[in-house]
Amino acid sequence: MHSIIRGPALVAAGFAALTSAQTSPQPVQTAGGFTYSVCAVEPFDNGLSNTRALHGGSMVALNNMTVEACATYCAAFTYFGVEYGSECYCGDRINQATTVDSTGGCNFPCAGAAGEQCGGSGRMNLYTYVASFYHMQHRHFRND
Repeated sequence: MHSIIRGPALVAAGFAALTSAQTSPQPVQTAGGFTYSVCAVEPFDNGLSNTRALHGGSMVALNNMTVEACATYCAAFTYFGVEYGSECYCGDRINQATTVDSTGGCNFPCAGAAGEQCGGSGRMNLYTYVASFYHMQHRHFRND
């Protein structure tokens, strides 16, 4: 038998569903010449201790991380990823032990932009640099 929700309970249930749908963080599709690729599982979350998907640079911005801030920080790299709402990682290669998350594990909002998705626990929203003539002219390269 189906139960019927009436009155204030119906309004509250509808508002909760609508609010949840509106506030759920979404992946940013492009940022600073990078394009969203996938929700990746960090190798350390697959049992390989102290092993990250990207090695090259990192920063933590507890109160103001955004996908755009990470893209700017990682402008000299091929890949970047945001994780745990406030972490940013850069690299030119993806660790081969990195896997794809198909369970929706990249669901943390960015600390500085609640509507943006910034990975999850052991999960990284991974971005790839898309080269173009314009970007190659304006890209800032590291001094190795």
